[in-house]
Amino acid sequence: MENKSPFYDQIEAFLTGRLTPAEQDAMRKALPDDPELAREVELRRLEFDVSESLIAENIRQQMQRLRSEPPPEKPPEKKNLVALILIAAVLLITAIGVYRRQQRAPEPPPAPAPATSPTNPATDPVPAAAPQATHPPARDNKPAPAGQQNRYLALAAELYQNPVFETLRGPASGAADPLETALAAWQKQDYAAVVTALQPVAATDPQYWRAMTFTAHAQFKLKRFGQAARGFAAIADGKIQPWAEDADGYVLLAMLADGQSDTAAFRARLEKVLADPGHPWFDLAGKIQSRLPK
Repeated sequence: MENKSPFYDQIEAFLTGRLTPAEQDAMRKALPDDPELAREVELRRLEFDVSESLIAENIRQQMQRLRSEPPPEKPPEKKNLVALILIAAVLLITAIGVYRRQQRAPEPPPAPAPATSPTNPATDPVPAAAPQATHPPARDNKPAPAGQQNRYLALAAELYQNPVFETLRGPASGAADPLETALAAWQKQDYAAVVTALQPVAATDPQYWRAMTFTAHAQFKLKRFGQAARGFAAIADGKIQPWAEDADGYVLLAMLADGQSDTAAFRARLEKVLADPGHPWFDLAGKIQSRLPK
């Protein structure tokens, strides 16, 4: 197409904002007086709008056909130009809408909720700072006969060792220390007071694992063996030393006293200690195994 004015060479710069303010103003003033220039500007603007879309090729082909037509003998009236622009805009918007609907991937169905199973607090992993559970542990078999259970209870009491008090003592502080209060109650054999004194210790407290250990021992002394087993299991699974290693042995005694010697959870914990000859509770685990039915 033979350009009739220098503005035709400036269309791309005009649309991309690369003209100087004076040149931009001159181009805007020229458009109303030059319908062919206005038509070319609008066609080029449409090209830019769809250049990044996969549907741009079809639109460009339509515009190319418009360009290939012989120029009109006289400039089109402004009404025709406006109608042409509106039609092209409607086609563009419709095509983009169809394309986006086609490209929109269907949302995946929500994942099914995981199946739940009875909780065995002695084996289920717990968060690093999880509070003690309060419900009794689940068992996968029937309780042992009364006579056999009495023997296991006696065995647990025989093998149980009192914790080292200095290990359980909290660091000195000016304020009333729950660990110091609990230790004083322990020395008086007031084990219920030990549990009560340690209840305010939150999972975020640096003394949490120390308090958990002390509480589990108090529950064992109170013959609340199920709660003691859950406490020791949480400590063992928390893997915070030195508490976790000791808890590996004490959880066996608590589960044994609670009648869980015939459960898979008990056997798994027993085998874990027996698999490590260097474990401080290896000998204790061997004694327990030797007293179990073959």
